[in-house]
Amino acid sequence: MPRGPQFKKLTLDKKVLDPGADHQEYYYTTKELAGLLNVSPSTLSYYRTQGVGPKFRRIGYRSCRYLKTDVLAYLTEREGLMGSDQPSYPLLAKPASHR
Repeated sequence: MPRGPQFKKLTLDKKVLDPGADHQEYYYTTKELAGLLNVSPSTLSYYRTQGVGPKFRRIGYRSCRYLKTDVLAYLTEREGLMGSDQPSYPLLAKPASHR
């Protein structure tokens, strides 16, 4: 019996061409990064509002970008947590009840 929504591990999708493959410092758009991580752009938007996910930089009022090194650092950090007892998405973990 399922216990809530199932979330997949964020990894780079090998089938999608990486526009920043030839650049050391490349800023991904939300759409580019969503394609690489195989998630929807709205998922990345949700992560931004909740303060989780890769670091991002605002460019102007509406636009934001993700630095390639920040994305790789985030994925490396998440890989370390996947094998531990901590939930893979701490935001979605139920808070301890206060009695």
